Amino acid sequence: ISNTLYSRSVELRNYSNTLPNNQEAGKLGDLLVDMTTGLQKAYSDDTPPSKAFCELKLKNVEESAKKIQTVIARKPR
Repeated sequence: ISNTLYSRSVELRNYSNTLPNNQEAGKLGDLLVDMTTGLQKAYSDDTPPSKAFCELKLKNVEESAKKIQTVIARKPR
């Protein structure tokens, strides 16, 4: 799941950066990439992360993704 979250956040960032006048969404995409990178790195280590770490990290990613979705949805096209 960590690889999927990372890949999707990179897709969002790359897509957002290609749209004109969309710097805010690009910055939010960068933030989400940073968050999911931490999760992905934790899972790539030899020692798996703790359950508490995973739950907190996933909750933070989910909350941020919802906020980003709200910001993008409000932007006129």
